Amino acid sequence: MDQTQQSAEQQNPFPAQPAPRSGNVGALAAAVIIVLLLAAGGFYFLYNEQVKQEAMDAAQAQQATDAQTSETVAAPDTSTDSIESDLNATQTSGADASVSDLEGAL
Repeated sequence: MDQTQQSAEQQNPFPAQPAPRSGNVGALAAAVIIVLLLAAGGFYFLYNEQVKQEAMDAAQAQQATDAQTSETVAAPDTSTDSIESDLNATQTSGADASVSDLEGAL
């Protein structure tokens, strides 16, 4: 050994390490997968917000329609006058003949 090699070994007691590899494919693949997952999560979040907003708009429109129809519906009549007038207007004169015809057919 010559003098310069011995002095270099004395100054650096650790053996020389190989140069790091420049092709870290695993780290690049992991970064791409993480970016894709973040993009998919963002799309999912935005899509669900849009669907929720549309559902809320539809519910509000339905409530507005229900409120309008409930205002136009009249309260039921509690008197018996309308029932009596309906009974008086019903024609029952032919009902007995129809029942007799049915009994005869049996």
